Amino acid sequence: MIDRIRDARHGYRRGLLYPAAMLTLGAAAIHFSVAPDHLEEFAPFGILFILVGAVQLALAALVVLLPGRRVFATAMAVAAACLLLWGVSRTLGLPVGPHPGQPEPLGLADALTSAFEVLSVLLFVVLLSSSPPRSHRRLWLIAGVPIGVLLMIATVLGVVAGINALPYAVNMG
Repeated sequence: MIDRIRDARHGYRRGLLYPAAMLTLGAAAIHFSVAPDHLEEFAPFGILFILVGAVQLALAALVVLLPGRRVFATAMAVAAACLLLWGVSRTLGLPVGPHPGQPEPLGLADALTSAFEVLSVLLFVVLLSSSPPRSHRRLWLIAGVPIGVLLMIATVLGVVAGINALPYAVNMG
């Protein structure tokens, strides 16, 4: 509790908080969008995607509403764990599931999610390493709005790709 009060006094820049939260929220949205397919393929994977999406959704809210070192470290750890698991699933294959030990193909939804998580980890590292000065408080709006629009577009693309797998969504005939 004392850490949260002390961290809140540091006045983290919204220009870092909001993009970190938006990236985490985008990753959560894409995780939710691919959960139904994973539930059909292998129920434990689908449940994992729902849980990860819920945790990321909560963390995105906490980053903005209760910014602090513990929240940043937790959000960074969740994103890093997702990246690690994703990397193993794309290179070595997971030891469990419908195709154990077989690497999964790279898709648009998982590539965007991983990009969101890498960028959020970088922002959380910056937020953890120092507390930015309070000067230029309105600069967050100049950077935040374009970043927000781009992240929203990328999230929509990722969610649509997650809901409609490309071979089924595009009719080449």
